[in-house]
Amino acid sequence: MPLVAQQRLAHARQRSYYTKVFRLTEPQTQLLYNQGLSRARQEFFTAAVDSFPTDSLTAGMTRPLPLGYYLVAHTQGAQLVYWLRTVSRLQVAVLNNQADLVLTVRDSSGQLLRDAQVRLHRRRVPLDPLTGTYRLAKGGREGLLAITQDGRTTYHLLERKRPYGWEKRGWVKRALFSFPLSLLSSPVRTLWHDLHNASYTNERIVGLLRSIFNEEVRYERQEQRERKREEYWVSYLALSKPHYRPSGDTLRLKARVLRRRDGKPSTDPLDLMLQSQGKVKKVATLRPVRPGSYLYTLPLTDTLGLQADRNVTLYLQDRQEITRAEETFYFHDYELKNTHYTLRAAQTIHRAGTAQAFYLRGTDANELPLLDARVRLVVLPLEVRELGRPTVFVPDTLWTTSQALDPVGETRINLPAGVLPATALRYRVEATFLNADQEQHVAKETITYHLDPAELTLTLQGDSLQLRYLVHGQSVPQAATLERWAENGPLGPVAGQKVQLPLSLPVQPHVARYVLRDAQGHRAELRLSEANAGLSVQSDRTRDSLYVAVENPHRIPFWYFLYRGNQLMQRGTGTSWQVALRTPARESWFVSLHYLWGGEIQAAEYRIQLPQKALLIQAEQPAVAYPGQHLRLHYTVTDASGEPAAGVDLTSYAYTTKFAAPTAPALPDFEPYRPGRIAGRRFSLGTAFDSSPQKPAAQILGDTWPQWRERLGLGSLRFYQFLYPDQGRFLEYRPAPGGITQLAPFVVDSGRIAPVAAVYVDGVPVYIREINAQEPYAIVADSGYHTIALRTATRLITLEQVYLRQGHKLTLSIDPAYVQPKVQLEKRPAQFTQAEQATLNRYLLPVETDRRGGVSGSTLRQGNRLQVIAAGKTVYKRNKPVVLGGPFRPDSVLYREPTGLRQKFLLEPAYQYHFAPGLLKMTSMEPHAFQSLPAFLASSDSLPLRGFAYTEAAVRQLFPTPVFRPFIRLRLDDTVQTRAGQGTLELWRRNDLPQPLYTLVTQPGRPGFVRLLRHAPAIEGLPPGTYQVTVLLTDSTCLQPAPVLVRAQGTTYLQLRPQDQRQPGPASRRVLAEVQQRAQQEVARVHDLATREIKVKAPTARGVAAGNWPLVRVGCWTSKRKRACPGSRCWSRELRSARPRMRMAALSWRLPVTASYPFLLLAISPNKSLWAMGVVSKSE
Repeated sequence: MPLVAQQRLAHARQRSYYTKVFRLTEPQTQLLYNQGLSRARQEFFTAAVDSFPTDSLTAGMTRPLPLGYYLVAHTQGAQLVYWLRTVSRLQVAVLNNQADLVLTVRDSSGQLLRDAQVRLHRRRVPLDPLTGTYRLAKGGREGLLAITQDGRTTYHLLERKRPYGWEKRGWVKRALFSFPLSLLSSPVRTLWHDLHNASYTNERIVGLLRSIFNEEVRYERQEQRERKREEYWVSYLALSKPHYRPSGDTLRLKARVLRRRDGKPSTDPLDLMLQSQGKVKKVATLRPVRPGSYLYTLPLTDTLGLQADRNVTLYLQDRQEITRAEETFYFHDYELKNTHYTLRAAQTIHRAGTAQAFYLRGTDANELPLLDARVRLVVLPLEVRELGRPTVFVPDTLWTTSQALDPVGETRINLPAGVLPATALRYRVEATFLNADQEQHVAKETITYHLDPAELTLTLQGDSLQLRYLVHGQSVPQAATLERWAENGPLGPVAGQKVQLPLSLPVQPHVARYVLRDAQGHRAELRLSEANAGLSVQSDRTRDSLYVAVENPHRIPFWYFLYRGNQLMQRGTGTSWQVALRTPARESWFVSLHYLWGGEIQAAEYRIQLPQKALLIQAEQPAVAYPGQHLRLHYTVTDASGEPAAGVDLTSYAYTTKFAAPTAPALPDFEPYRPGRIAGRRFSLGTAFDSSPQKPAAQILGDTWPQWRERLGLGSLRFYQFLYPDQGRFLEYRPAPGGITQLAPFVVDSGRIAPVAAVYVDGVPVYIREINAQEPYAIVADSGYHTIALRTATRLITLEQVYLRQGHKLTLSIDPAYVQPKVQLEKRPAQFTQAEQATLNRYLLPVETDRRGGVSGSTLRQGNRLQVIAAGKTVYKRNKPVVLGGPFRPDSVLYREPTGLRQKFLLEPAYQYHFAPGLLKMTSMEPHAFQSLPAFLASSDSLPLRGFAYTEAAVRQLFPTPVFRPFIRLRLDDTVQTRAGQGTLELWRRNDLPQPLYTLVTQPGRPGFVRLLRHAPAIEGLPPGTYQVTVLLTDSTCLQPAPVLVRAQGTTYLQLRPQDQRQPGPASRRVLAEVQQRAQQEVARVHDLATREIKVKAPTARGVAAGNWPLVRVGCWTSKRKRACPGSRCWSRELRSARPRMRMAALSWRLPVTASYPFLLLAISPNKSLWAMGVVSKSE
């Protein structure tokens, strides 16, 4: 094929046209599972069975293949990328019962397979007929699983999960730190650990020795002792009610204090303390009325010094000031409500066309309906989400009504049809209740309203999946598509299954989620998760029996394991299970439950034991009590075995339900610790071979290039001709913008790119990777024959007689493995030598900047070489950012900023430069220390093949030249607020339209009405009427819809559509004219505010010499007023002649005695903000 017919290298394809699929043998597959995908050898890529275009990977990966293992491979750059594809109908999962290795083997439909051969390390894993799983009782270790079924073998990596902090111990450690040797080895190990971390140890003997010399350690040990003393006791403290009034109220309390270790009651006197707002007051000293029980009645008088509306902490402490019991109450002047009100909506999700109603109810303290209550119902809009028409008006109040509450049952209020506007929105219902006592209560409910009356639903009902299409809440027939998805992709065809609704289907536990769609765009999704499985264990224990049952509303198949301690008593599988056993009360039982749901094995562990220290209270009391009635309450207290408990301290108290959310005190737990079941073994299937095109393995083609060149037809691809050049050299010329001759040399080694750290043209450095990595890889040089030297991490490659064509870019690749004439190789270290660093530093140009990267768009030019300073490397010298530019020859260089600053200077090595208007500052600088050199490009690096050297046009496109204007804020109409009798206009813009700049609102028939706002905000405070809206966009077009009618007491929503877009014309010019007019008005306003006349006192004598005239100085000065600010500028213009006179950082005049010279002064700071404006005149 002729060279001119081939694609340019910069746009050439960098991966193979085709991807090939190679079948693996069982030994090859086993080797990959044991050693990893990176160990694939060339013989693994010989049995090609399929191929497909690389650009269609998604379609190619779904092509059907026979059962087996395959390597799917194609080339990407210099690499062969490949991944493992498994075609199998087997699904393997692990059931972790924490004791055994249990495996389930299922087919693609989820059915258990009982005829498979399962081996782990060549050891057979037998089938357990009771559970239908493959189980090794109290056995198993991590390794490679081989499962054979119907003559085909699949492989899986089995991993063992270790608990956090687990470490592998040899037999010596297990012997030393096991009983009885642990009695001696554990203290020694603890002491060694404390000595090894002595600076962090505050406990034991090391902490005691440190406390002698360290006050902080002493304090920490004291804190630890106090915490231990506080943990020595357990208690609860009950109050007669949760709130107390500041006047005339009485607090009653009871505290129960017991020793944590054995429950022995406290007999010590305790001090009752009150704490509020940081103040502590002792109230009394309490002695137990009986061991462990403390009672007290406290009148809350003013002498206690408590402030209202505060939380007060009440606690009991002993003589060592250790708190033994504590409780908090709220101290305020409360008022208990005698009524209770409720509000509920018939539909919290409201759809258009369906009736909506609200149910209200009011009851008294005895839960009897109120006879004299009224309600006022208000419906308010909250958030508009979708417009049903281009223009929609939404009132501030959608609807309101008032009526009396029904004295019997709930009061129903229907929402009239047509109240809600043609929008999808959220609205709030506020009900204000009022009774005869003028007590007021407000209840609120938020509801979502949809415009679409139809919806698809997916619900679980028993063991079935119900599919419905509802219109106005009624099921109607509809055609739809049902998709079944696993966690990592679709199950079955991507297009899904066509179904006719309504439909009921059996639930498939191996499906992760169901998706239902129809042609109208409706969608419903149901994800199967542990939350909606509904599977749980119900249990009951008595002193001599155990009862266990599984509640399974969806009839999910599950596996169960019942343990007594660590001994397996029962196991099995099914959709239901219950068992009743006789067992002693002190034994602990455990249930391990496993089931497939949502495509994953779910596990649940249950512990069933009879509490030994728990007490059961049975109360005998009437269900209803009347005011003034005296009740006799009877309580029976029994222990866990049902026997009456002796020596019980019973606390009984009650208060009215008018207190909101009363809480009982937390009771101490004396249940002894019982160890659970030992978690001996936990397994999981490894994820190392969940390979995919997104996470492939990779190998360098290297010596295998000839084979893959033939297999994938790579020889005709331009990019691979560049990577593997014939005869060791590749050349391509292409025209360059601006007629600049340039070069892009590369060094290739077996297809890998060796980064070029530096390039020399005729012995002069012209490129340094560390400095120029952010620039286009295009080295500017003169046309003709040159000697090119390329410095890599390992060698210096010198090419003689390299021809550079005028106005072209030469892309050159050299393979040093080929012996070539006029090519010299010299070994070099992986770091620039001292001589090389000294040479390179002489060609660097450091530029000191005020911020990282310098002024945006600043450039350095030397001949045709144009460098953007922001693309250089930023380092910090003396805590200041310095950008390293270059390399440049020690010759004339031009520095330029987009703001107009230009400075031409002669480059001198070993100096850093600082540029400012009228200023060039040079400071000596230490030589730059270059980094070590990488041997090859990282996998994330892209080859810089497309770029060209910077031209002025390219820089202007990257950094548009800013128009210099002092910052002046426009006076906009964005402070107007909507008042009574006015309306609001809100604009809705689609995201595919350009961003808005300004919005102009006018009113036909009223030329004087103009509103200008930035962007497209809500336009408030509009009197009722018709308005014209014009929105100026960033692309100079505008949106101008038809005039819109704005109504009062609400918001008018206007949808801006693509058909409203207008090309630049009268509408756009009208907005720009308004912006310019207001900008001029703002300039005039600022000028008026900043203008001041400076009186210059002059000598009164006539004939004073000019040198003695008064001196006037104006400028932008530093804080110390020693010099003018660098980068600032001042303009002066004589108002009489309107001619510019000066433009400097500071201005000075000597004014004559008899003349008057008014000047307009404008000072601009370096960041282009307006600093000062004024008029200076001389006066007698």
